[in-house]
Amino acid sequence: MPFTRLAGVDGCKAGWVLARSDLALHVLDFVLYGSFAELLAAHSDPDTLIVVDIPMGLPPSGPRACAIQARKLLGPSRASSVFPTPSRAAFAPETYEEASSANSTATGRRLSGSRTASCPRSARSMPS
Repeated sequence: MPFTRLAGVDGCKAGWVLARSDLALHVLDFVLYGSFAELLAAHSDPDTLIVVDIPMGLPPSGPRACAIQARKLLGPSRASSVFPTPSRAAFAPETYEEASSANSTATGRRLSGSRTASCPRSARSMPS
């Protein structure tokens, strides 16, 4: 069955925000969900393509090779739009300080507050 609707999902302080539209992008609206499970339950229809902005292939240490290549490809003016992905260790802790410390141990870099905010939420959404 072809898709008739598009949905993009990203983590935020309140949970998960979903932007949805028709294929032509004529109609766009946003919905906020407290949990990823709640979001999926509300959008289980097979005619909607759902894409989620969540890190995949978390490195045990150091930056991901794909991020390094993407920054090179984008060049100096756009390279900063490729955010550093936290290490896998940063997803276990529940607090900013613990996650940032775990990432620092694994990669030598602490986390920004915005990136750390999504770690516990993203970890709960990933299969173990």
